[in-house]
Amino acid sequence: MKEITLEESKQIQIKILENIDSFCRNNNIHYSLSGGTMIGAIRHKGFIPWDDDIDLMMLREDYDKFLLSYSDEYYKLLSFKKIKNWPFLYCSVVDPQTILYYGNRKDENRGVWVSIFPVENIDENKIPHMVKYLRFFEKGIVRLKKSYWTPNTNLFYNLSKALCRFLLLPFPCSFWLKQLEKVIINPNCTGLLGLPSVWMYIRVYHFSKSVFNDYIDVDFENLKCMVIAGYDEFLHGVYGDYMTLPPEKDRVSKHGYTAYWK
Repeated sequence: MKEITLEESKQIQIKILENIDSFCRNNNIHYSLSGGTMIGAIRHKGFIPWDDDIDLMMLREDYDKFLLSYSDEYYKLLSFKKIKNWPFLYCSVVDPQTILYYGNRKDENRGVWVSIFPVENIDENKIPHMVKYLRFFEKGIVRLKKSYWTPNTNLFYNLSKALCRFLLLPFPCSFWLKQLEKVIINPNCTGLLGLPSVWMYIRVYHFSKSVFNDYIDVDFENLKCMVIAGYDEFLHGVYGDYMTLPPEKDRVSKHGYTAYWK
């Protein structure tokens, strides 16, 4: 297999983003660049130089419409509603001719990807309840399903992990994620929005529904992409002074994978 460089990976992601953007515009679906990708668009008019992925977000209504309607002759949509052991509440569109390795472990599902996160109505009083369930799933169920025998670890610990994995075999990740969606999806407009699908990995935050009142186009590399018109309020709320570069020691890629052509 031939290794894919970071710059090659970015070009693959840009093509995936272009495909998603075209599909969304043709099907009246709104999306927004999100996270570091949004910062990159506003601050650099493209990738943050040391970033290694593209993140998007959609209001739940648009997200569900996208999941039901997206199809492409080349790219592949991955979500727990399509793949039983997809371990995320969000979906990804991947290039199926690529594959990822984390250390020596191959990721059976993922190739070079663009992720899309659903944005939910949030009841502030229920956040602790939601976070408890989300982190139990990530730190308990997913880690046990991904765990493997470690030679230099206590034998009892290894046997305990093996027993737990065996007991969990009848229950794929999709089973648990369907239960989690019942906890995080709120059909009632509350005036607050959030991204519970990432709360299990990073800090909890939410923002005013008004930041999603409209969308504008911004430059991202060679593309014009959608961003919420309230991007400044969103980014300040999540990142603070997002226009100031972080210390040089923090300017590193975060995912730690190696990509290859199949």
